[in-house]
Amino acid sequence: MKISTLAFAAPSVAALLLLTAGCADDPRPLTGAEIETLLSGNTAYIKNRNGLEQTAHLGADGTAKVRDRGAASAEPARWHVMGDSICHDLRPVYKCYRIWPQEDGAYIAQSIDNAWQPRLTIKKGNPEGL
Repeated sequence: MKISTLAFAAPSVAALLLLTAGCADDPRPLTGAEIETLLSGNTAYIKNRNGLEQTAHLGADGTAKVRDRGAASAEPARWHVMGDSICHDLRPVYKCYRIWPQEDGAYIAQSIDNAWQPRLTIKKGNPEGL
């Protein structure tokens, strides 16, 4: 069974962008409870800095379905909240991200290792039927 990369990835990211500009009025990252409320049962539209776009439905049970832009079908994945981060266990790499709100209502997911920084837009429910 193939496990998707739930994208929060950008394979050729060269540098960490500091997240001091463009954050919402409260420039702190979300708490674990806020992340759970934001993502559980909802759909994330993910855009990586390398141009890769994905859509992920994040089930309340920790399962996810992830579809790359242009793909015919979605791949299974897993996710959970640990502390104040969202984590996924995909392919050979376990990654965690802090979630930073943006002024325009989107979010930046900054990986704990500073390697990835995708932009997320969240919609309620599963409008894509993943």
